[in-house]
Amino acid sequence: MEIQRLEKMSNQVRLKPNYVWKNLHRLLCSEELWIMAYEKQKSYAESLTPAMDINDIVQGMSLERIRNTILLLKKDTWKPQIAKQLRITEQEKKRTKTLEIQNEMDKLTQGVVLLILQALYEPSFREYNYGFRPGMGTHDALQYIERNFQGINTVLEGDIKTCYPLMHHSILMKILKKRISDNRFLDVIQKMLKAGVWGIETDKLLISNRNTPQGSIVSPMFANIYLHEMDLFIESWYKKNLIPLIEKKNDYLQLL
Repeated sequence: MEIQRLEKMSNQVRLKPNYVWKNLHRLLCSEELWIMAYEKQKSYAESLTPAMDINDIVQGMSLERIRNTILLLKKDTWKPQIAKQLRITEQEKKRTKTLEIQNEMDKLTQGVVLLILQALYEPSFREYNYGFRPGMGTHDALQYIERNFQGINTVLEGDIKTCYPLMHHSILMKILKKRISDNRFLDVIQKMLKAGVWGIETDKLLISNRNTPQGSIVSPMFANIYLHEMDLFIESWYKKNLIPLIEKKNDYLQLL
């Protein structure tokens, strides 16, 4: 039943992209969604980064633990555990990066939040956004370019440096409040962001007003929600500034 509600929410977002949603905390406490999130995490755990062993996600999991966590959420007493930093080496890029790893129940809580956010935001994301989205990858992006940009000889490549560590919590929450009017649900997200991490170098608790953990299941969705604002801005700037120039140039060419 709740899964069908997610589908209805996605359909409504397509019709009313600016609709403001309420009662999401009740959906967060749905046992059905927790089981769905668990099955999803179990199914793709083997393809995750080596730092995310499948045992971290499924070990010791039980319906009783899920129900206990849901009870804490209902009482508004749920708190995530402090994450642990882990350094891994990316052989292909020949670089080392630091991940923040949460325990299995916090990962599962993030998985349920992710299901809800996907229903609310996926239909709004632009068709040219292929980053960390369900069923989309690099090859899909290349096919999109091939279909829509015939004859180009220049490509602009850029990188958002340290995107996750520099993501301001206050800005992300402000963006979320445009579409979500449920303080209890937003409070859960705020707790996730403020959980803190035990520093691998400093050997002490690190808490910041920015940073969404790299290694968190829900962080890519936070990044897409955050950067969707940039997509909208660039799209608006393009229509306002470049399209008139292109039309003016075409009019000039027709006169020749």
